Amino acid sequence: MVPVAAVPGPPAAPEICNVLSTICTVRYQLPADEGDAPVTGYQVQRRGVTGKDKREWETVNKTLVPDLELVDDHLKPLSRYQFRVAAANWFGVGEFGPASQFITTDDSVCTIVTTSLDSATQITYKRGYFGNRSTYFELFCTFFPAIRCISISGLLDLIS
Repeated sequence: MVPVAAVPGPPAAPEICNVLSTICTVRYQLPADEGDAPVTGYQVQRRGVTGKDKREWETVNKTLVPDLELVDDHLKPLSRYQFRVAAANWFGVGEFGPASQFITTDDSVCTIVTTSLDSATQITYKRGYFGNRSTYFELFCTFFPAIRCISISGLLDLIS
């Protein structure tokens, strides 16, 4: 009898955090059963939900993610989503675990605050979190109409 190699078991339902208008972070844990080899990566799927209709699951990452979190930056504002995760090892991808709780994205892509200075207008564009880590980005643009000049400065903060 030839032994059959085992793929990993399903991970628990993922946790969804840092939800903004077009982006969120999906966090998951190592499955209880790694199969016959160590876990080498994860496949993440999402589905949009409209009313009572649930769309088909679609794969978020084209290649396996070796980390225990993934940032999905292809969401639509004011939309509901669910996520699920499958672990993979040398023998293949295991079954998907249970779906996450529903999340709803924010309603705007950015927050713009306009402040009128004596001879300039300052616009603050707040983007929020992006990248593979929790990073907050804020951009300040100041327009000086008298000299037709724009000053741009930014701020990046790593949130731990």
